[in-house]
Amino acid sequence: MPEDKSWSWIDGAFKKIPIPYPYVSLIIFICCCLIYIILSVLVESLPDYHDWDANIKRKILITSLLVAYGMAGVKYFIDNVRGIFEMMEPAPGCQKKIVALNIQLEDRFTKSKKFYIILILAIIPFYGIDLIRGEVRSYLLTEYKLTGSLSIDSISLDIFNNIAALLILYTMAMILWIIFNTRWALRDLKGRSHGHIIKIDLFNVDDVGGLKQVRNLILKLVVYQFIAVSLAIINFIDPYKIMFHEIIFLSILFSITVYFFISSWFIIQELLEAERGRNIDSINELYRQQNHRVQEIIAGEGYWDNQEKLDRILTSMNFLKDERDRVKEASKHAYNFRSVLIFISSSLVPFITTYLLPLIIKEGSKISEQITPGMELLNQQILPLINGSLQLFW
Repeated sequence: MPEDKSWSWIDGAFKKIPIPYPYVSLIIFICCCLIYIILSVLVESLPDYHDWDANIKRKILITSLLVAYGMAGVKYFIDNVRGIFEMMEPAPGCQKKIVALNIQLEDRFTKSKKFYIILILAIIPFYGIDLIRGEVRSYLLTEYKLTGSLSIDSISLDIFNNIAALLILYTMAMILWIIFNTRWALRDLKGRSHGHIIKIDLFNVDDVGGLKQVRNLILKLVVYQFIAVSLAIINFIDPYKIMFHEIIFLSILFSITVYFFISSWFIIQELLEAERGRNIDSINELYRQQNHRVQEIIAGEGYWDNQEKLDRILTSMNFLKDERDRVKEASKHAYNFRSVLIFISSSLVPFITTYLLPLIIKEGSKISEQITPGMELLNQQILPLINGSLQLFW
């Protein structure tokens, strides 16, 4: 499979830039923030625009972060998925099947029309929700209502805002597509078409049969998606009203992520148990053979003449019994305690964001309202008195 083939336009764009993609993502974040700030300042100079734009300014940072975070995530996980499945060690005689699996993974990722269905399902709800509620978030329309005219600044800000929103939704759809393809590839590893094509070593030091990279990839995808959902909640949340439609959509993303983690967990566990079963069957067969030899010696006439041979056979049977117990205990769990703890703690972040952030924002607004009169008193009465007192000493 050619290494230089791009799996998405984001993957291809990062490859053409001779700078590591984390730095490029940081530059994208800074540029998005600067463009938003410059255009927002220009639009805010219009009369009566400040109240409408106050909520948008609060979201500039998160929107810019989501754009950069999404693009970096797509590049990172495409590289990881492609690399991990290419580097899987095949079982004896299964080299061609590993190649076939990787070709199938690439073709499905780059050519399947199912991605466009996911993309449409990601984009339509967010734009459809605003239309259903009669809320069209447009600088252009707001300026026309306020002034009766249009400016290049509001047009530019509208265009840039929609491009940023589409990029965020596109990267969310792409991450979902990566999740689905990873799940399908794992399913193929244990399916009929590619059953047991990779080498699984139950006694590997990673305690997961040599599948630690796959397990970590799944865990990273899950944590990444939970963080993305949390950032999206922060971006769309309104402390003064419940955004039911947005929360429902993001809850669906959350549910898909949880399902992906649990189902992938079971697949890895099934791969381990299948390998364990094969090893135990092999040991049991050897044990039966040795047991049959013992019975033949005991039943034979030259029992005492074969005592040394019998001892060797019994020793080998004890070894096989110990080996069987060792296989039963090796790589028992697909995920260790640390992995489960990371999953649970990261899954709580979206809930904390949904329910606690509005309270924090509301309390912050109340504190700000209480401080404002005090600041006005300070500016109008106390500071002039201090200045007058200082003038007496000069």
